[in-house]
Amino acid sequence: MVVFKPSDVLVVSSPWTPASETIVGMARAYAGERIWPVHRLDRDTSGPVLLAKSQEACRSFHHQFESHSIGKVYECIVEGKLLPQHGMIDLPIAKGKRWSEAQVGRGGKAARTEYWVKEHCGQVTWVKVRPMTGRFHQIRAHLAAKGHPLAHDPIYHKNSPWGWLRRVPLHCASISFDHPRTGQRMTIDSPWPPDLQEALSRFRRM
Repeated sequence: MVVFKPSDVLVVSSPWTPASETIVGMARAYAGERIWPVHRLDRDTSGPVLLAKSQEACRSFHHQFESHSIGKVYECIVEGKLLPQHGMIDLPIAKGKRWSEAQVGRGGKAARTEYWVKEHCGQVTWVKVRPMTGRFHQIRAHLAAKGHPLAHDPIYHKNSPWGWLRRVPLHCASISFDHPRTGQRMTIDSPWPPDLQEALSRFRRM
């Protein structure tokens, strides 16, 4: 099962969010059966979430994640004019001093992020990103380390001048995987959401 997650919704429950208000909880209520989460998106991040409807499928997806055969492409809005037009960020990432932060630099695990500039929009850049590894907060931490943090990010860009942005401008645009039963390669696309399209339009007018 693939569910398109809006921003401000958790994939799994937390001490402050009941299961019924999460993607997994709502999917279980809809399907009327047990559902296994196989990956997560941050609360603010929108896009497709892949769920398993059997333990067999869950094991297949976990194996695909471990072997890096599942591909994800994201789009985001970053501060400044990102150059060059295409590049690779290859910097290790470790857990930060706080559980909710990642730290770029020595002592971390290898992490690689490929990016392509989609459009320079005034004081920001619209970027397509493909994480080659799956480290915690990889896209947000890597782009901030490059000097181009997401235009709004309470962790990696605390002094953002664009307080009117209501969430971190990060969206999962597609996910590709092998169907656990048939082996068929599948790609699920998710269009750029209306709230971030509105934000881009506002940046273009600046």
